[in-house]
Amino acid sequence: MLKSLDDFFGSAKERSFPVDIHETHSEYILTATLPGIARSQISIDVLAHAVTISANHVDRNHKNQGLFQKEVSAGTFSRTISFPKPIDEAKVTARHRDGILTLHLPKIRGNRIEIH
Repeated sequence: MLKSLDDFFGSAKERSFPVDIHETHSEYILTATLPGIARSQISIDVLAHAVTISANHVDRNHKNQGLFQKEVSAGTFSRTISFPKPIDEAKVTARHRDGILTLHLPKIRGNRIEIH
């Protein structure tokens, strides 16, 4: 039965987490829901047009004694989000509070070239 559930829902290694992305004229604001995951277990990589968020959720109930139902997955989760405009990697800020990760991803502004 467990194998068929993994086939239907995907294994823990393939699972992801929900994100909301808002865009302003100067930045993208990404909010990821990561309940129960400590700040130290989250990794963020930014490269030009993409952000990768990885998290490791540790199963704190190793024995699973008396477990009636288990829906919280343990393991590594990762998600890469692509953006149409490049991100200024040096100015990215991140905040993790109450299971919510918020990233402010400033867009790189093109320089206007003056013609003489």
